[in-house]
Amino acid sequence: NFMNFGAGHGGLSHLCWLDGLDVVNVEPSGMPQFYETRWKSYTSIFDVPDCDFDLIYGSHSLEHVPDITTIQNEIKRILRPSGFLFWEVPNSAHPENGPKKGKVIIPHTYYFYTSFFDNWFDRVILNGGFDQCSRNGVIEMWQNYSNKEGEVIRALGQIK
Repeated sequence: NFMNFGAGHGGLSHLCWLDGLDVVNVEPSGMPQFYETRWKSYTSIFDVPDCDFDLIYGSHSLEHVPDITTIQNEIKRILRPSGFLFWEVPNSAHPENGPKKGKVIIPHTYYFYTSFFDNWFDRVILNGGFDQCSRNGVIEMWQNYSNKEGEVIRALGQIK
């Protein structure tokens, strides 16, 4: 079971669905629901029933939530005990992001350093700053783009 938090038009959900995973999308923006026959969609994580998700993924969505502690509790409620979390968020250490400029850039409500995920995850698999990377639309060798002050934090781990 796969949940895409802040799914937009689907993104990674398409690949997971094609691979046979049961997909749930959470998209609170009010945009039209797409591909209703492929997956279940919710406008709020609070509406997602207690489930055992194997993977919860969010790309540039966690920084928009109004209350991070509440979202962490909801994620714990719906994530399988051995499940994985994979987040991509703007890196607060990057010189062009809000904290380095001393301001909140709307619509962001939170900014993250890698220490946030170190403290949240019981098991950290990946947690670092990365420069945006693509060549012909294909991401290759993330380790070559590792940069403590890169634009994006990619964090993969597990919680108890």
